[in-house]
Amino acid sequence: MQKVVADRKLQTDRHLKGVYSRLRPQQASPLVFATRTQSGPQGQPPGTIATHPLEVDSIARQTADTIYNGNVPDPLELISEFLRKYQQYIPLLASHLPHTTSGPDGNHKHFSLRRITGIQLHTILKAVTPQPRGWITPSLKT
Repeated sequence: MQKVVADRKLQTDRHLKGVYSRLRPQQASPLVFATRTQSGPQGQPPGTIATHPLEVDSIARQTADTIYNGNVPDPLELISEFLRKYQQYIPLLASHLPHTTSGPDGNHKHFSLRRITGIQLHTILKAVTPQPRGWITPSLKT
């Protein structure tokens, strides 16, 4: 009996609201409170519960920023260490050179193969990786 009623409801649902509600994923509930990590705006001690939306949003951002910033203080040093360790497995990158070299087929080529550098690797990874807010751009040490 229930199946007949459900089928009839589905047939009379011109806008497929029933189908949409069954297929739609469960929505996440809003963040309505958070535990303070610092003193609150009115002097509330850390560890108490914050319920004001702006304060909850601020706490969530601080927590997310620590995750996005990661635990690497110097990205260029990390890249250099990675390159030293895995140099033999890193593919070669074709680069243009001012001199001419001859290939196995006798044709002159104006490029050679070199190992990819840390800066090139960083540039490639930065181009293909979505960047969160507050992305750290490495700088060359002088």
